[in-house]
Amino acid sequence: QAASAEMIQRAEDILRIEIQCKSSKISYIRRKEELDSRSLRDYFNWDLAKKILLKYSRSCFKAGTYYSMEELKQQEQFHSSKSRQQNALSKMIRAISQVGSIQNAREKLAGCGVVLKNVLPKIPVKLSKEQFSRNCSLLTMLNINPVIIPRDWKIPRLESIATLIEQVFET
Repeated sequence: QAASAEMIQRAEDILRIEIQCKSSKISYIRRKEELDSRSLRDYFNWDLAKKILLKYSRSCFKAGTYYSMEELKQQEQFHSSKSRQQNALSKMIRAISQVGSIQNAREKLAGCGVVLKNVLPKIPVKLSKEQFSRNCSLLTMLNINPVIIPRDWKIPRLESIATLIEQVFET
């Protein structure tokens, strides 16, 4: 069944997060948080939800604003880094975008490297895991997420998901 226009409008700007926990995770939380029972009532606690959701969102979502490649090129903080550094960051971001994930890019760049497509001449990129980590840290300091918004989304920027989740708990 297709969603009505009203339902789509009501869902705008809503981020839905679903968490599934197996028995071992529930037991771990119960022990760690010193809960008396396995009753759902104990787990539906605002402070506990906040603590767990913030912990996992910080580990799942990289910090920094997401940008389209076009928007990133216009960002002042990106241009504030040295040109050599900016070039290295740009190549790494393009490699992440091309490979599809940060983890896969880290492995490929540290291994055989990545040849960037859609540029002439084709550019080979190779980074050690240490260089990759340093570049990711620099991007975090610049508040830039290394994941690029696809061109066909037609969205120039998105705030960090982790930041949005943190803001919910601050209000």
